Amino acid sequence: MDALTSALSALLDGRDRDRAAGLLAQLVDPRALARLSPADLVATQLVRPHEAARIAAAFTLVSHALEARPSVALDHPALVARLVPELRTSPLEELWLVTVDTRLRPLSRERVALGGPDRCAVSTPALLRRAVASGASGCFLLHNHPSGDPTPSALDRRFTAEVRRRAAELELVLHDHVVVAGLRWASCTTRTAGVLLDEEPPADRCAS
Repeated sequence: MDALTSALSALLDGRDRDRAAGLLAQLVDPRALARLSPADLVATQLVRPHEAARIAAAFTLVSHALEARPSVALDHPALVARLVPELRTSPLEELWLVTVDTRLRPLSRERVALGGPDRCAVSTPALLRRAVASGASGCFLLHNHPSGDPTPSALDRRFTAEVRRRAAELELVLHDHVVVAGLRWASCTTRTAGVLLDEEPPADRCAS
């Protein structure tokens, strides 16, 4: 938390650590900072309007910097995770579907389910109908763990296996199911994990 206080204070006039610490104490969950609008930040009475704009701009820069470019083949779980930056700060569990062509280039991305803080459900047939409708040859699943731990649960792995089996019946490939928690990610398929601040994905690639 001290590092976070220092980073936030750098965006405030005079590098004011007291105001930064007070703001983080109000939020309880520091991830909420990314979801606040400039008006919300000013309403805390700890942030001035021009400082709120500065904070919002910082989050916008980070979000765009971490997004995967649409032309890039999604051949590593980190690239898949970067494609849906919304998952990094969502307080509720969300499931997203990313469809791809034969070269793993994204065709579409959409949220297919919205749940509570620790669970999200969708029927496998409904999910795969969306993939078929997009004309895709394969797809990726992504969901978030608002708890902050991206480690796939036993339920996550069972769901992945079921979708992969049902997709194969439709001649679709489920390439991976990636879990995101803040800037951390973990793959249900390759059992690899990492941090989105890595400059380059490591050598191991997504399973097909």
